[in-house]
Amino acid sequence: MTRDRIARILTTAALGIVLLLAWVRRGPVTTATPGLTQTPQDAIYKMLEAARSGNVRAYISHFADPAASDLRQTIREKSETEFRDYLISFDSAIKGVAVMDPGPANGDAIAVRVEYIYPDRNEAQLMHLVKQRGEWKIARVETTERAKTLVRYGTPVE
Repeated sequence: MTRDRIARILTTAALGIVLLLAWVRRGPVTTATPGLTQTPQDAIYKMLEAARSGNVRAYISHFADPAASDLRQTIREKSETEFRDYLISFDSAIKGVAVMDPGPANGDAIAVRVEYIYPDRNEAQLMHLVKQRGEWKIARVETTERAKTLVRYGTPVE
C-alpha cells in the first residue's frame, strides 16, 4: 500500500471521527424535508448521524469513490466491528462543528468547508462532494488545516 493511499485512508477515517464527535456534541440535526432536493450540508449531517449511531454501512453510503473505496479497504484490513468502535469512541474533545455554505458548484461537484472547534484549536477541512443519482456524496477530503486559538474554548469572560 502506498503512502498516499495510507494518508488518504487515515484522513478520511479521521474526518469521519471528528464529524462524529461534532455530531454527538451538537445534538440532532434537522435533515432535508422529504420531497426537496438534498443539499451538500444535508449529506454531511446524514453522514455524521450514521457515524454517531455506529451504522458503518450507512456511514459509507454517504461517500463516493475514491473515499468510499478507501473506507471499504480500511474495513477489510481491520473489521467492521473495529471500525464501528473507532467511529463511536474517538476522542470527545471536540466542542462544535460548523458546516459552511458551499462554494460555487462546478456541474455536479461542489466544495464545502467544515470547521471543528476544540478547546485549544480549530481545525478545518474542505470536503469535495459529487452528485450521484440526485444525492450529494463525499468524494474527497483535503488535509486538515489547524489554527491555534488565542483563548481556550470555555474560558470565562471577565
